[in-house]
Amino acid sequence: MSKNRKTKIGLVSISDRASEGTYRDKGIPALEDWLKQALLSDYETVSALIPDEQPLIEATLKRLCDEDGCDLILTTGGTGPSRRDVTPEATLAVATRVMPGFGEQMRAVSLAFVPTAILSRQVGVLREIEDHAALILNLPGQPKAIAETLQGLPSKGIHGIFAAIPYCIELIGGPSIETRPEIVKVFRPKSAELPEIIEKQVIEPAEGKADSAFIMLHGLGADSSDFTHFREELIACGAPMEQTRFILPSAPVRPISMNNGYPMKGWFDLFSLDNIDKEDEAGLLETWKIIERLIAQEETKGIDRSRIFLGGFS
Repeated sequence: MSKNRKTKIGLVSISDRASEGTYRDKGIPALEDWLKQALLSDYETVSALIPDEQPLIEATLKRLCDEDGCDLILTTGGTGPSRRDVTPEATLAVATRVMPGFGEQMRAVSLAFVPTAILSRQVGVLREIEDHAALILNLPGQPKAIAETLQGLPSKGIHGIFAAIPYCIELIGGPSIETRPEIVKVFRPKSAELPEIIEKQVIEPAEGKADSAFIMLHGLGADSSDFTHFREELIACGAPMEQTRFILPSAPVRPISMNNGYPMKGWFDLFSLDNIDKEDEAGLLETWKIIERLIAQEETKGIDRSRIFLGGFS
């Protein structure tokens, strides 16, 4: 299964009153808002709002994994000690393996705020079928608690659970998930393969560890090889870049309208050198997202955002 395919995420809000329309569900919107802020890589969601009925919860989790092919399933609601709170029982019933660390960490986050967090029975499990697997996690019901559980409390030195989710998804055969480090910084062991963003050359310092990074974009029809000697040229001019990592991406091949549709490496389509009123908005946004992902990957490697530089030449 491709590591670079779009991630599919199931969102399940479990509430008798919200499913009946007595009040507006806040769980799914809170999850959608957080994912939109945190994720850089492409993903799609499948949502379900259902009552606290164990057979229905089980059937929904099975469908999201087995039929819809979700890689990650996040539930909200139904994890307390009342008799109608049966989300953990339903989750365990469809599980093939339990991941106890997720439940432990969710309670650790909540305990930083309220002592009643020990009443939460949230669990994390894997559901594995012949050719697919999903990670299923029970989250709190309140929007604020959902965000805190996922991204943690950096000021208190408490990690959120999402820091470990992408690597877990990769280990069970799912796609790579990238995040904005300022929201949640994903942890992967040094031996883990990083997500493939785009064809690129990476030039490390000759000696020692990189303390900064320079991302350089080439011009239309060129490629990354144009800048393989760029660091040496800058150093020769007196720039203190001996410990700078250079990332030299090559643009995707696309038809260039100005050149009668001839396919070339380009960061966006160019319609004319004279008419500046028309621009390739979709291509520009695609390139912006590539750059944002490259920057985030450098942050994940330990380079501070203030030490990451972006350049381009045409």
